Amino acid sequence: FHTELMRPAGEKLEEAMSNLVFSAANITVIHNVHGQPESDPNIIRKLLGEQIYSPVQWVACVHAMVNLGAARLVECGPGKVLSGLNRRIDDSLESFSIEQPDKLKQTRDQLTD
Repeated sequence: FHTELMRPAGEKLEEAMSNLVFSAANITVIHNVHGQPESDPNIIRKLLGEQIYSPVQWVACVHAMVNLGAARLVECGPGKVLSGLNRRIDDSLESFSIEQPDKLKQTRDQLTD
């Protein structure tokens, strides 16, 4: 993922999604292709394909989330790479990492305190 080698796969995904109906996003979604929010359904469809072969603009994504008022970020999935990057990008952020199902409850409890 995230290299030009994956462009054919991204283009196939775009083609496969061409007949799907997309609606405007109901929540703010920051897209890793350019690190900005986007709600236009046609642009979202294109960005979903592009994210397969485009470099991830994580620093821009984190800055955009902070500018929108985010103070806590939750990383879902194996590893803690993004949580570590978040601390280096903006040390005021509180980052949580959910690697295992038991961490979900623990993180939820911490977020609702």
